[in-house]
Amino acid sequence: MTSSRSASASPFPPSSSSWPAAGVLEDDTAFTVAKWSGLGLISFYGFVAGRLSGAGLGVSMLQALAVGVIGGALIAFEALVH
Repeated sequence: MTSSRSASASPFPPSSSSWPAAGVLEDDTAFTVAKWSGLGLISFYGFVAGRLSGAGLGVSMLQALAVGVIGGALIAFEALVH
């Protein structure tokens, strides 16, 4: 069974990857926004994971910081490699 939906059709709002096509941002700016917003999101996931595991507020914030530092290091490494 095949889907009649196009591969580009998405039920989600436009993301930073579609902003250059719409003329909202330049390509480099869109990639920068995507990297740093992703870092914020993964840090938030670290915080939520800590809270859902039963950790207190302080421990959850430290966990979010640790996840953010690892994510930031990966972004910095990627920037050096490319």
